[in-house]
Amino acid sequence: MFFILFRKNRKTDLGETLFLLDEPASNLHSAAQKKLLETFKKFVDDQKKPLKLLYTTHSHHMINPQWLEGAYVVKNEAVNYSEKDIEDGSRTTDIKAIPYRSFVAQYPQQQDYYKPILDTLDYQPGLLEKVPNIIITEGKNDFYTLTYVNDVILNHKYKKLNFMPGAGCSANVTVIQLYVAWGKKFMILLDGDKAGTKSKNEYIKLFGKGIENNVKLYSDFVPEIGSVMMEDIFSQKEKLRITQRFNPESTIYNKSAFNTAIQEALVNKEVIELSEKTIAKFNSLLKGLNEFAF
Repeated sequence: MFFILFRKNRKTDLGETLFLLDEPASNLHSAAQKKLLETFKKFVDDQKKPLKLLYTTHSHHMINPQWLEGAYVVKNEAVNYSEKDIEDGSRTTDIKAIPYRSFVAQYPQQQDYYKPILDTLDYQPGLLEKVPNIIITEGKNDFYTLTYVNDVILNHKYKKLNFMPGAGCSANVTVIQLYVAWGKKFMILLDGDKAGTKSKNEYIKLFGKGIENNVKLYSDFVPEIGSVMMEDIFSQKEKLRITQRFNPESTIYNKSAFNTAIQEALVNKEVIELSEKTIAKFNSLLKGLNEFAF
């Protein structure tokens, strides 16, 4: 760390500094790995001394979920990792670096957005693992939008919120089963449209009245939001302007480009100009979630 700080603050450095670190967490305790990850974040957030950091890891402790959109999974396609004996196959190589967003799409049976990376790392929770109370969003796009508004627009205003990106409005049964079995508190946050209302009723029918208070629509916290999807909390002008951040040539709102722009703005901590009305809606929603946050 001293070496990195010294290099980063040399008066002779001009422009950005790029650090390449190979397995920086090797032989570190999990708590030390977490602190190292926090230190990395401080480095790249320092606007006075620009710095970029590229590192490799096999440790789930060294992965910030908010950085996954900018991560790559490196694989040797010449090896069939499902086989017990891969010694002969390892003599040939076909190395591919796959963007995580593309890698996730290759998992048709994924239970949530994080599952592919946990599978790749062969992650197993420890017996003493602390399980946090969570708010499950419909999907990763809602997760990124709520996290972006709270962390960037509102500058981490609400501290209790632990969002988890779900796999779709009706595809979060496995997560609910686990939390019910563990006796841990959770909430599922759904759009107020027909699909969200239908899913809410199906979850309650499947798991019983005991989880009725755990399944919420946006309008349960902010009635003025109405029966809409997450992106519709933004105005039409804002949706187009955010779409154009990803594709400047766009003349109409594009959902995919819009969501990608939000994700990139979160990773880069870029403030997108939003109307006071839009910010007020999100503030009311996040305030309600924070007060409900177990």
